[in-house]
Amino acid sequence: PLFMTFLFVQQYFYRLREMQAQKELKSQKDLLNSLFEGIRIGIMVWGRKGSLLFSNRYFGELTGYSPQDINGVDDWLSKIFPDPMIRDAARTDWRHAGQHPDVVIEQTIFCKSGEKKTIEFRNTNLSDNRSLVTLTDITERRKGQAHLHHFKTAVELSSDAIGMADPNGGHWYQNRAFDDMFGNIGNDPPAT
Repeated sequence: PLFMTFLFVQQYFYRLREMQAQKELKSQKDLLNSLFEGIRIGIMVWGRKGSLLFSNRYFGELTGYSPQDINGVDDWLSKIFPDPMIRDAARTDWRHAGQHPDVVIEQTIFCKSGEKKTIEFRNTNLSDNRSLVTLTDITERRKGQAHLHHFKTAVELSSDAIGMADPNGGHWYQNRAFDDMFGNIGNDPPAT
């Protein structure tokens, strides 16, 4: 009876440790799910044979596609790159990125609604041959950069002399017309 009691107690402690380990695993899984679902970055996990294993909620918000809309990587590429030439170029870029984990791919995709968005893709190959791909929408950033470029060009090519200084009088910009009118006075203009 004493030996049976010992085995019972031992079995009880093994089961208790197993329950604690399962509770910890569930807690970690809940944390990862919370992170994946709460982050404002699209996330996809692709299987080694090209099937979509997981996508987070923001991926759907970003692209309009649900996991049920995507029947593998080739189907996904045909949806976001309807033009076969662009699709082939994108596929080449993605293969390259798969071999070089620090490569960021910037591509304009078509969403399910037909809207075009500029996306930064980052790929990480996992140890079990799956791939984790993140998508960041940079559409508005690229539009802002284009507007800023047009503004800078207009200022630079203006026939009006334009110089800029900070509130303390530090001169930090002058356009060509300013140079033509006053000469290049550099970063330290003479006091007036």
